[in-house]
Amino acid sequence: KEEGVLRVTWRQCDVMESLEAENKFLVLHRHDEKLKLRSLEALTEHAVQLDALYVCFDAEDPELYAKRLLEATQLRKRAADSIALNLYVDCMPVDNLKPLDSEQVNRILGNAINMSKLRQNSMLDTSSLLQQYNLNHMRTMNQLIFVNLLRSQQKTLEMVRSISVDPGLFQSPQDVFAARKIINIDSDISMYERSRTFKFSSLWNKMEAMHIIYQIQVENVPLDKANFFFVPEKSQRMEEFVTNQGSAGNALATLVKETWVNGITASVKHNLKEVKKGWFNIDES
Repeated sequence: KEEGVLRVTWRQCDVMESLEAENKFLVLHRHDEKLKLRSLEALTEHAVQLDALYVCFDAEDPELYAKRLLEATQLRKRAADSIALNLYVDCMPVDNLKPLDSEQVNRILGNAINMSKLRQNSMLDTSSLLQQYNLNHMRTMNQLIFVNLLRSQQKTLEMVRSISVDPGLFQSPQDVFAARKIINIDSDISMYERSRTFKFSSLWNKMEAMHIIYQIQVENVPLDKANFFFVPEKSQRMEEFVTNQGSAGNALATLVKETWVNGITASVKHNLKEVKKGWFNIDES
């Protein structure tokens, strides 16, 4: 192979045997006329093993075979270069890199330990999990540094004859985190109605949300029975009516501002305390 050109020497041969376990063929080249007079055992001694990739049968199209061989060779080189560059990253030092801070560690543990059985397990060891996260974090930092080095000092690295200096062998952040795109939807239904329907359907497929809605209805019953106006059962003095009306207004205000709100808040916290992922995570919403 010279300057990206794969040179192949075509030689006629006969396939003597298929080695399926090794994905190879046992072939005999037709370069010696004297071999035709020998026995099969003698011919087998002169046979050589070739990878199945380098054997083109007469029934195949030579042009398609050549394209397939070139693509396979290029993919093999790309894989070898990628392995070499990843080995460089794995061998980079991590002494001066900053590990995960306490906030990141707590967020990882909060998302990982998202079940009551896991949180109640006093014997649960999270040190190995955090160690693996730290290693992956520092390796990613080294990879970003190495990619930046490949892009900024590519000519210098080419002088040391590295196996590859192509930063495109590493996966770019755009491939991992796709950019947001505007989706055009031709429909008579407005986005507001779609959003309402989606939120309503999403709300009623969770048991926690159903419990909260039920508890809100229970808390609304005393509020519905309460009355802002004081209705006297018999005639009374104006001063007494003003006092009773003030007491009724204060009682209703206390019911709305304290009892009703506290009851709903307690219901939400109680029913969503076990939720650690999704829309109903009260620590993130």
